[in-house]
Amino acid sequence: MNERISRIVERWFLTETILFQLYCTHVVEANNTMQCPLRVGKKRLEYSPTLIETISDQELEIRMRIEMARILLKHPYSRQPENCPAIIAAIASDLVLSHDFSSSVYKMIRPRDFQLQDGQCFEWYLRELMKMFPNVGQDGEAFGEFPN
Repeated sequence: MNERISRIVERWFLTETILFQLYCTHVVEANNTMQCPLRVGKKRLEYSPTLIETISDQELEIRMRIEMARILLKHPYSRQPENCPAIIAAIASDLVLSHDFSSSVYKMIRPRDFQLQDGQCFEWYLRELMKMFPNVGQDGEAFGEFPN
């Protein structure tokens, strides 16, 4: 496991019990093929060794907190409708979480970036994004470059 991740989790053991417990429900694995620094799914917390080296310790912790929130809320993976492109589910999850996790260190996409209202649930954002981007395939091609 990455030393920086270990330091964050050790601190959580003492100060952030819920985050520590959520973290402990997943296996931590390096994944050199990922195009984002961290992600959770299928009982794994995967990280890109290359990409996490490009972000500060503070941003790494924020991103880890976001992934723990995804575990707690069971999205975007467990609550993903059939035939919903993974990129749409990921964006909908980000829109829900952006209110609580966007900071000066890490800017998340916000509902207003898509001309959507704040404060909606995951499924609502999914439906609206599916209407906005009906031709997005599983590879997310219709989006082009999109922030991680």
